[in-house]
Amino acid sequence: MTLSVTVEFHGVPAIPIKSKKLIFSCEQIKKATVEEVIKKLLIIEPQLDGKVIDSDKNLLLSSYLGNINGDKFIDGNLDEMKDGDSLIVIPRMAGG
Repeated sequence: MTLSVTVEFHGVPAIPIKSKKLIFSCEQIKKATVEEVIKKLLIIEPQLDGKVIDSDKNLLLSSYLGNINGDKFIDGNLDEMKDGDSLIVIPRMAGG
């Protein structure tokens, strides 16, 4: 079984990444935690470290929110993702 996960960036500041939408696969697993997805993302896009991701904690920085499939905001990095899921990364913004 292969796990395929999409990571989408919405409204992220101009950070030189390959794409606003990244799809990657992990062999022989059915589920992954957000932490595992973030670790894989840092391998693909290491320049996100310190700008979007805290690599020491494998978390999104507090200035960003993560959402799974547009249905559930993540709380930390232990939420599970399954094949076909999307992790949507959006900046926290205050307006007024």
